[in-house]
Amino acid sequence: MKIIRKISDYLKNVYIQITILAILIIVIYYPTLIGIYKRVSKSGDYTYVLLIPFIVAYLVWDKRKELAKTPINPYWPGLVLIIFNFLFSIYGVLGSDISAARISWWLWIWSITLFCYGKDIFKILFTPLIILGFVIPLPQHIYAPITMSLKLISSKLAFFVISLAGIPVHVEGNIIDLGNTQLHVIDACSGLRYVLPLMAIAILYVHYSQKHWFKKVILVFSALPISMFMNGLRVGIIAILYERVSPKVIEGFYHEFSGWVIFVLSFGLLVCFDHIMKFLPLKDEQ
Repeated sequence: MKIIRKISDYLKNVYIQITILAILIIVIYYPTLIGIYKRVSKSGDYTYVLLIPFIVAYLVWDKRKELAKTPINPYWPGLVLIIFNFLFSIYGVLGSDISAARISWWLWIWSITLFCYGKDIFKILFTPLIILGFVIPLPQHIYAPITMSLKLISSKLAFFVISLAGIPVHVEGNIIDLGNTQLHVIDACSGLRYVLPLMAIAILYVHYSQKHWFKKVILVFSALPISMFMNGLRVGIIAILYERVSPKVIEGFYHEFSGWVIFVLSFGLLVCFDHIMKFLPLKDEQ
């Protein structure tokens, strides 16, 4: 009886419970998680994904004292989310929908957190739960049209940048015609590899920077136009350098380095926008 009591007391520890649940989810979804890893490790659009688990782990660790003080109150309405995710998981298995399977493991973490531990703990873990979702690659039927749209937008923005430099240019779709040569804005230059990581970083940044939920939402979604604008600027500058300096700027080190520079500048614009937002206090802002 003493052994049973000790085990029972041991299992009441919230960290032990979370560890056991995490292990169970990893075991159950092991093939799916391996599939996600293979997908993101082969695509330049998802290179940031490998950092997400470490960021999530830090955010949870950072809230350890607050979590320890917060009482566990199971939230029974969360059972609706449990049932929905159960049906969604069955759909993913029976329908052989790999995207549904990839999303369902993430939803299980949401469901278990809300149902088993309650609204208060769910609110504390809301940010890491959101960021965790960025490890899931976009379904192909979503990825393809988004990538095409971003390529067209980048091409149009590049057109204005190149025109400002006084270079004759014509743009048709994702093809930039400079007269003596044509540059194709391919999938890798669509800007998606800026949009997703910048939004993830924006969520992490506003978690510490802003207190009001409305400002947080505005800043996170501002990452979309910022990344689109900066990518269009990058494509335009590369085209100008190609025409005025050397064709080598569109390949190798120069091409990759420009990507990092633009991403850093994009984050800088996000920080600037954040400071501007701080001068616009809301009535219920604490």
